[in-house]
Amino acid sequence: MKKENFQKLAKNKVTLILLLILLIAFFIRVSLIKVNTAEWWDSADYMTSAKEFAGKVDLDTYEINPRRPFFLMILWGSILGLGLGDVAMRFSVIVFALLGIYFTYLIGKKMFNEYAGLIGAFLLAVNWLHIFHSVRLLTDIIAMTWWLVTAYYFWKYLDEDKGKYLVLSGVFFGFTVFTRAASLIMIVPMLAALFFKEKFNIVKNKNAWLAVLMVFLVMSPFIIWLFATYDNPVEKFTGIGGGEQRFAGRWQFSYLWKNLPAVSTTILSPELTQSSAMFYGVLFILITLYLLWDVFLGFDILWKEGSKDLLKKLYLLVWIGMPYVFYSLAGAGVEHRYLISMFPAMFILFGDGLVRLGNLLSKKWKYLGLILILVVILPIGYSNYKYGVSLTVAKSSSYAEVALAGQWIRERSTPEDNVISASVFQNMYYSERNTHPFVGRGMDKENETLFLERLEEINPKYVVISVYEPAFTPQWAYSFPQKYSQLLKPVQAYLDQNQNPILVIYEYNGSGQKS
Repeated sequence: MKKENFQKLAKNKVTLILLLILLIAFFIRVSLIKVNTAEWWDSADYMTSAKEFAGKVDLDTYEINPRRPFFLMILWGSILGLGLGDVAMRFSVIVFALLGIYFTYLIGKKMFNEYAGLIGAFLLAVNWLHIFHSVRLLTDIIAMTWWLVTAYYFWKYLDEDKGKYLVLSGVFFGFTVFTRAASLIMIVPMLAALFFKEKFNIVKNKNAWLAVLMVFLVMSPFIIWLFATYDNPVEKFTGIGGGEQRFAGRWQFSYLWKNLPAVSTTILSPELTQSSAMFYGVLFILITLYLLWDVFLGFDILWKEGSKDLLKKLYLLVWIGMPYVFYSLAGAGVEHRYLISMFPAMFILFGDGLVRLGNLLSKKWKYLGLILILVVILPIGYSNYKYGVSLTVAKSSSYAEVALAGQWIRERSTPEDNVISASVFQNMYYSERNTHPFVGRGMDKENETLFLERLEEINPKYVVISVYEPAFTPQWAYSFPQKYSQLLKPVQAYLDQNQNPILVIYEYNGSGQKS
């Protein structure tokens, strides 16, 4: 870099702050990349799909998971071409995480100002949930990043009225849905903003139709393959099956307010003191209410004149609200990670509110506004960072025994051998052996008598019983080996610090006498 260019960069304090934020985000995540000792259910499913597709394993009991095609393509290509494993693949998630932080800044800068963008980027960089999932092989971070790229170019269209940006947003939204089907709900804030901008002329907007076409073009190879391969392609892609059985009793409006406490701790940090959480929560609520009131009062102006300022606020508010409403109505047990796409918009709005307040205070005293901003965001940042790291470390050994057991089984079995385990995907990934569940999701229909028939039918080499996946492990499974000791012989055990069994591997003796 030339000396004059370096000096120019040094003078640009915003650029330097942004680089510092990205470096902080990078080092936090890289320092945790090797912490996790085992893959969880979903990530083990994805990695098993990658192994199967790459020809590294051939499992009769496994069907390639088509639910997360973009992510799976990354995994397939990496394993097939480079032979990369878990740790290396986590780095790809980190790259997307950093890209998402950068586009959060760009969106904040484009919509409000560069300082609102910096605050939004900083809060996302140190957010505990973003940190935690940046080092796991899941799709949430990648899908959110694609959405942020989509949102950026979509707003550029709304702001500059250049059709190419609307088409580009269609391309990137295709990648968003391609990565995670549930991301389709984020079309709602886009449609809401388009409707208020274009009114009923939206149907005449050629670029809008071209954007829709681009979504389908991006996904078309996969869609064709999906319909050619499966009888139920929609279910396979979305992962929504079982309809009434799976979602019975979930769609209740009461969840909209019952889930509020969980959402508030997700947005801030579970480690904040009650008083601090209340202060920041009230501050954010006031900013949100101000925006809602602003949009409400200016609704007629928004409709008649298409005010960009009001359109911007409407867009962000629907962006925030859509994931929360959808997942709250979908069930009481909403996982925190499902709401992560809300965060960038919330942090940007939060940042804009702080900057506005800071500017007002700076009129009285030059540095008072800056001090206020630092006093507000630094405690939130530190608390989030601290909790994100501690949670990642605390969860690092989850399923560690399942991973060790899988490796143990792989070394002492052949590819033709069968295994029974409640941790189906983890065992398949680590053991590379055909793995059968105890009773699947319909465990209430199973009993130990039928399980005896199941043992005879499958003829497993090993049966794995652990404290993991309690929802898929029948209660009788723990006493079954003692009751039928001639059938099942313990050959390997993993204990906790108090010498209590966490996981036990039993060898099946099909010729043994049933007691």
